[in-house]
Amino acid sequence: MSLRAFRPLPRSLRPYDTRPPSTFSYIIYIINLYRRSAAQVPAQPATAIPGWCFFAGLNSGGDDCATPEDAKGSLRPSDLAARADQLGAIAFNTQGWIKATLMPKFRWNRYSYVPGVGLYVRESAVARVLGAPLPAPLPEKADPQVRPPDFPGWVFYHLVDSPGGDIRHPANGDNDFTSTCSTLEELAEVAARLPSCLAFNTPGSLKHRLQPQVRWRLEGSSCSWCGLYVREDVVEASRLCRPKGGSLEPCLRYFQLGKTRLRAARDVDVVWLNDTYLMRVPDPKVAAAATAGAAVTDPAGGAPEPLEVVKLSHVCWLDLTGRFNGGSRLQCI
Repeated sequence: MSLRAFRPLPRSLRPYDTRPPSTFSYIIYIINLYRRSAAQVPAQPATAIPGWCFFAGLNSGGDDCATPEDAKGSLRPSDLAARADQLGAIAFNTQGWIKATLMPKFRWNRYSYVPGVGLYVRESAVARVLGAPLPAPLPEKADPQVRPPDFPGWVFYHLVDSPGGDIRHPANGDNDFTSTCSTLEELAEVAARLPSCLAFNTPGSLKHRLQPQVRWRLEGSSCSWCGLYVREDVVEASRLCRPKGGSLEPCLRYFQLGKTRLRAARDVDVVWLNDTYLMRVPDPKVAAAATAGAAVTDPAGGAPEPLEVVKLSHVCWLDLTGRFNGGSRLQCI
């Protein structure tokens, strides 16, 4: 293993060298990189609150008598219900907006499929104000949901999205289909019936075009219940990198000063691992050790090391965002 270059890794890694990318054969990324997804919490489905009923994913705009800031950081539905009782309010949504009155139900909008997101309305006001029946009762308890369900014929990419390429709604021209699909299951059914639809995401958009995987982006939501569904045949035809274990988190080995073994691919924008920009290749160190008759093990636990590293090609710079802990280094061999 020959060392071509070794430099400290700053927060944003830019090209230091005008030599062609072929000199950067293998790349070592980071140590203890803060995982972006660590800050994302599972979705918490709605549970019963005495005297209140729940309309999933819906909201009635305006007529607010209290804001999320008034909640002082506590957006638990039970706390919002207590605050609404103090104000004599008729409803509140799970974002923290408390409602003095409600718009007619046909003017409500659907803004989310995430479990537990929606509008709580006083049971006494549903028939009197809305002229509607009570929605289905909620359970007393519900387990958190880390990710959305799988659908046959679709490959789910957790926490990522492909920007643009949205199909316009044929009825109203919206960029999403939340106005006519009340659940993610209904959205998947519509997507399956549209030949031009290659993918759909959890916010409710259908895609007629996908960006190269290198241009996919991480969802900025604070909730982990999000991602992108891509048709199985599109994944095959486009040779997309498949998720492993439900998300794009391949377990790869990196080099670092002092030969520290890192498994940090999940902490980097691993959608670059598309066999064009970054690709998995056999680990030359393991191959050399095998030729010499020596076994390569992890010094921390003695388990066999992964047999692949990442090869860099057609990349002039990398922008590694997040928080870097410790003495992060880049090594190219």
